[in-house]
Amino acid sequence: MNVSSGRRTEIIKSFGGPAEFATRFNPTIQWRLRERAADYVSCSQMNYPTMWEIREVYSIEVLRDWVAAMIEDLNDFCNVRDKMKSTQKDEAAHIISCEYGHLNIAEVALFFLKVKSGTFGEFYGILDTVRLMSIMKKFMAERRQMLASYYDKKEKEDREMERLKMESEAIPPETVQQWIKEGKFSETLGLFLGERFRV
Repeated sequence: MNVSSGRRTEIIKSFGGPAEFATRFNPTIQWRLRERAADYVSCSQMNYPTMWEIREVYSIEVLRDWVAAMIEDLNDFCNVRDKMKSTQKDEAAHIISCEYGHLNIAEVALFFLKVKSGTFGEFYGILDTVRLMSIMKKFMAERRQMLASYYDKKEKEDREMERLKMESEAIPPETVQQWIKEGKFSETLGLFLGERFRV
């Protein structure tokens, strides 16, 4: 993915360099999302960079380190017998950053927040890469469903608003009949073409 120069400038201006970005978006971003009762829709609409953009603007190393920090935080949070080893965390960070790069950082943080909250079940004593990736697939499926439902509802609401607007601007039938009786065909035609009608 190529990031335009304008978007690159916007990201750096808004979030600073790699160090500033890492500090601002450490795992506590999950707390802020929880406080805002953020969901799939609101996170997808936040003007935060996607992981693809982070990779292009800051570097692949910065992206993987950021994802790895989220995984390390989850590893520390989970009270399980067998936690993820360093190699497993690195591999999981690589998979998430490569396969789900279209997600913005709020959506990634939401994923880890939902894992912590038990939305996708318990770990039953073990947290490993395969289990985490399996949960990621469930997260993505739920995300698709929620976004599709939201945009379907929004499309219906937009169509209804457009219908009401057209009805409010429609010429009453009795007015049309009166114009026909008075022979004002040219004026009426001009009105339908968008010209202002004057008697």
